[in-house]
Amino acid sequence: MIKNHFFGVVHGAAPLQDPNCPGSSRFEDGAVFFEASRISAESCTALPLINDTGRQVVCCLLGYILNLEELRRKYHTGMIPDVELISRLYAEKGEDFLFELDGTFRIVLYDRAKQRVLILADSFGFVLPFYVCRQGDTFILSTSLKRLLSYARLAPGLNRSALYDFLFAKKCIPSGHTLIRQVQKIPDGYCLDIDLSKRSAAVLRIPWKTRKISQEEAKRDLLSRIRHHVNCLLPVTGREVACTVTSGYDTNIILHYLCEIRSRQVYTYTIGGKDKDETSQVLKNAVNYPGITPRIAHVPEKKLDQLPDLVWKLEGYLFEGGIYLTDHLGSLLASQGERFVFTGEGGDGLFSSYQHAFIMNGRLDLVSSFPGYIYYRFIRPLFHLGSAEEQLLKKFRLRSYTAQFDKVRDMNLKKMGIILNEYGVMGLHPFLSFDYRSYCQALGRRLSRKKIYYKQEIRKTVHPQIAETLVKIGGSTDIGYLLMPQLRYLSPLLSSPLISSLFTERERSRIRRHPGKYITLIHHLFFLYTFDKLFLSGKFDLSRESPGVTLGELFR
Repeated sequence: MIKNHFFGVVHGAAPLQDPNCPGSSRFEDGAVFFEASRISAESCTALPLINDTGRQVVCCLLGYILNLEELRRKYHTGMIPDVELISRLYAEKGEDFLFELDGTFRIVLYDRAKQRVLILADSFGFVLPFYVCRQGDTFILSTSLKRLLSYARLAPGLNRSALYDFLFAKKCIPSGHTLIRQVQKIPDGYCLDIDLSKRSAAVLRIPWKTRKISQEEAKRDLLSRIRHHVNCLLPVTGREVACTVTSGYDTNIILHYLCEIRSRQVYTYTIGGKDKDETSQVLKNAVNYPGITPRIAHVPEKKLDQLPDLVWKLEGYLFEGGIYLTDHLGSLLASQGERFVFTGEGGDGLFSSYQHAFIMNGRLDLVSSFPGYIYYRFIRPLFHLGSAEEQLLKKFRLRSYTAQFDKVRDMNLKKMGIILNEYGVMGLHPFLSFDYRSYCQALGRRLSRKKIYYKQEIRKTVHPQIAETLVKIGGSTDIGYLLMPQLRYLSPLLSSPLISSLFTERERSRIRRHPGKYITLIHHLFFLYTFDKLFLSGKFDLSRESPGVTLGELFR
């Protein structure tokens, strides 16, 4: 199975071929080693890596360039591969070439003349994380934590500061740290610049700037840009197109534009839960989309027993109840032979009222506006004491954070990207466009508040019966029913060395007596316990595709 994958070593010995990454391309010159593979359509081979000897540049690309055809026309390059186009643009424009690109991508450049390695990504941060480990003068780079640790042969140690940040932020670690002390990650919106001659590295903020667009232009073209992006992405698919669909606005407008293209057979995928379920509404809407074939599945109640497999895939990067939907989606897509799937990820975060970031001392997670800051910092604490979970987690103050880190967007993109990639599937994201972000921001705060104007325009565009029912229900983020069968492991979980070190006996007793009040926290503790066993105990071979154990077997 081919995945999006990169592994590199700077000033170190080249490793053997990774058996878990078939079809990968390799480059080695004694100072640098690169290995990469890339998901591509059957109709074309997407080169992951080229050695441009004429320009003395080695270029690696994962993902896709949304405005590829526009760039080919602008620079009169003909139908050269996208990775070759990037090499050419870098040679002509230097680092500023990045601001010409739009899409979802990770780029690694080795400038042999300047003895420099650059790791770059799109403005949203690529859908896969990028890990970095330094051992003396050697830099180890990878999109896979397991691959990095297998090569580094280090004894991984738990980063307790990052662990506290993870518990406080509840979804991910909002900085460049990971749960492993010796390993860092490149935060979204930043690049890594390695100087081979000086044997040094710097993490630098990328100065992205939105394009200036009038409000009238934004209102006029808000939806037509989505249609344009859908059409730009179609060439990477075959005659059959897969699309995730919910009962919400974002996926339905994508499906609407896909159905306009009569030459493609569209298959829709929806995963439901138990208590909260949108599959019935999706099926009702399906009759108003001509020619589509809906495929529906539900997350089984015993899904939590497969938690070790999920932690193995996520590698401790994030945890959120929606991972079970995404994993079931990936399994269903792979069983149907899909390589690409259209998704609505990233739609909310483009509008200012939906952007979340840690600001100032990093203790508050709030909407990025001054009134929001005043409300969350001074007013809300007077009247909102928080749930039992929130009260218990207050002691895990945020230790470190990265400026403007949007934990909600990062969690959503990485959740979809990491899990689908493990099934050899890549998401196509029409909303993840720096160009489209400019249109959304040009609407202004009033029209973008709760996506008022956007939703109004969609209701005018889609079928009238669909417009009447569009609503955001949310899928199986109701993780309670998944957790209940596993509560028999609650006592050994709370008594384990790692978890007992986080909470006092009184706090653990409170969780035992009232588990219903701490559902999300218990879920996170299962995740951390499993990560500790799989990645830190030294008992599991990190080169394997799967840990080969269930949650119950970890407690035996």
